[in-house]
Amino acid sequence: MRKQNPGEAADFTIMLCSCDAYEDFWDPFFILLERYWPEAKNYPFILNTESKVYRREGWNIQCFQMFKPGQKVSYGTRIIRHLDRIKTEFVFIMLEDFFFRSRVDQSKVDYYVNAIRTHKDISCFNFSCMEQPGIASEEFEGFQELHPICHYRLNLQAAIWRVKEMGRYWKPGAGPWGWETYATRKSDCSENKFYFY
Repeated sequence: MRKQNPGEAADFTIMLCSCDAYEDFWDPFFILLERYWPEAKNYPFILNTESKVYRREGWNIQCFQMFKPGQKVSYGTRIIRHLDRIKTEFVFIMLEDFFFRSRVDQSKVDYYVNAIRTHKDISCFNFSCMEQPGIASEEFEGFQELHPICHYRLNLQAAIWRVKEMGRYWKPGAGPWGWETYATRKSDCSENKFYFY
């Protein structure tokens, strides 16, 4: 397992996908994140929202305020614009209502980031439990490779993504749930691998 040296650039950015209207979720989200994944503070952190700013002691949370208060902006446009701001090769995607309930094993996070870095044909490791047809992985314990024909091969559950791969499946105007359907079909032609837990 690869160790990150002091002062070395972070391996990935954490992006919390939310919106101004859901700001009431932010405090409880970060309270639980801090309790169950304190190492998350060590990574660049982006709050994907329209115009509001969120600050929390000990955290470096970037809110880019790319849009005006009350401006109607599609989910797809916001995702694309925020992905464009990411300086790391990988991104850990989460939604604001994914409340942590148990301790995150940082060694496993490190392991899967290293795996996606090493295996150039992997687009993402998705940490959701999905009842989908898949091929059990001999290399990545507990994970399955999703078949191209399955539903929700691409989804917005917590996952480590290659930033470029995540970006290529979005288009301006897309909504989050419709995206899961059309992007999954778009991925049918991909030779890359999509793993789920």
